[in-house]
Amino acid sequence: MLTLTILAQVLLLVESVVLSAMVTVRTRSVVKGTLCLYGLSLLWVLLFAYLAPWGLPQVMEVDLQEIDEVFPTHIRVFPVLLLGWIPAFVVASLMHLAATVANDFLPTPDMRTSANSLKRCLARVFVGLTRSLRRRLTPARDRPYPKWVGVVLGLVLSGSAHFLSGRKRAGLLWYATFLVCNLVGIVLLLLTGRWALFSVYGVWLVGVGLWLVMLVKSYRPARRIGWHGWLALICVSVCLNAVTKSAARLAVHPFSIPSGAMAPTIVAGDYVTAEKMTYRFREPRRGEIVVFRTDGIERLRAGQYFTFRVVGLPGERISIDPPHLVIDGKKVTDPPIFESIASGQGGYGGYVPSRQGYLDTKGSEFVLGEDQYFVIGDDAVDAYDSRYWGAVPRENIIGRVTRIYWPLDRIGALEGKW
Repeated sequence: MLTLTILAQVLLLVESVVLSAMVTVRTRSVVKGTLCLYGLSLLWVLLFAYLAPWGLPQVMEVDLQEIDEVFPTHIRVFPVLLLGWIPAFVVASLMHLAATVANDFLPTPDMRTSANSLKRCLARVFVGLTRSLRRRLTPARDRPYPKWVGVVLGLVLSGSAHFLSGRKRAGLLWYATFLVCNLVGIVLLLLTGRWALFSVYGVWLVGVGLWLVMLVKSYRPARRIGWHGWLALICVSVCLNAVTKSAARLAVHPFSIPSGAMAPTIVAGDYVTAEKMTYRFREPRRGEIVVFRTDGIERLRAGQYFTFRVVGLPGERISIDPPHLVIDGKKVTDPPIFESIASGQGGYGGYVPSRQGYLDTKGSEFVLGEDQYFVIGDDAVDAYDSRYWGAVPRENIIGRVTRIYWPLDRIGALEGKW
């Protein structure tokens, strides 16, 4: 009796598998075929629970009367369901896996007969399983990375996923594209005017968009490179970024302003750019706002960067006749920013002697030597500038401030003020 019970269960299970396979083929839906197998498995478990109650006692070697006393007929289905559902679930899961692997190999729905459909389906499932097994048996070093690893490669180094997937020209082109965007941005930062700054923002937005496109395109299988390859890739990325940033710093350098010594022209919290190329070809001019290092300047701590306006050039005599700045005995009115500062309008307070230092009284003079510059803040009342600690050596000046790039409402505040 037990043998017949097991045989009947096996036959019904095989029939369920065949029917569900046919449903999968005819509907071209793995989900529908799996649901069919689950439903049929549940059906034959229920049938054996109610119509063949002798199946459970034989397997568990207990008396049917004892089972009836413990589990009534309508409750006895649950242990039977549990025992039968486990193998049914396993078989259905295997069928789901096989159908999923063979999904790309399923025949078209215009098959003439169910027998041919089932035959072709089983053949294609076998081919799919064979290919899947071959992939599983292939050594990991011979298999490409999953597609998502390509995105990680693109994050580490732009274009690397394309390069490692065999499209070397595309990978190099992506990296060159971002390099060109950086160069264009640097060139625009060297120019003055609001249009140049907005062009920089435009180039930046284009670069971000291209970078996102590159990451999407990097979702591809790439050749495995091992841990040493990853280490080399990271080192190359770090080195290239360092070289790019160093090259950019040779031309332009961003600074944040922590004080109001140059107010109202430049206020605390402004972010400015100092371009370094101009002073490689000419000397600083009167009225320009410069950034310089404090190394070697008395009364100033080394290693800092200050931003002030150049008011005195090498060899000149500097003095203050409030509210005017006097150079070699003449009041300075050119460029016009000096006249604006002396007028006391627009937030300016004019030029006044220092409370201590070199120009601490009206009529006192400071004579500049060779390659020395005198700088004063636009907020001459409170600025701690050359009136207190002396001249700035030419070698300390690293560049001129050309624009405020942040915050947005301060863009263009430097126009016409040098």
